[in-house]
Amino acid sequence: MTSWLDLFIAILLESIGTTCMKFSQGFTQLIPSALVVICYICSITMLTKALKGINLNIAYAIWSGLGTAMQ
Repeated sequence: MTSWLDLFIAILLESIGTTCMKFSQGFTQLIPSALVVICYICSITMLTKALKGINLNIAYAIWSGLGTAMQ
């Protein structure tokens, strides 16, 4: 169950990072640019934790699909 929670946190962080990328204006704004890096690092970390309990093909399909749908 915690693997699924880790996966959904990873999806949320990836979506936040992508939104911050829009606000970074080509990485010219410091705070949104820093948030992009932080969110993506945390997202990949949470995805890696989720892979301990979920198969890679399932986790990646859900991660990429819901991440795209949330944008």
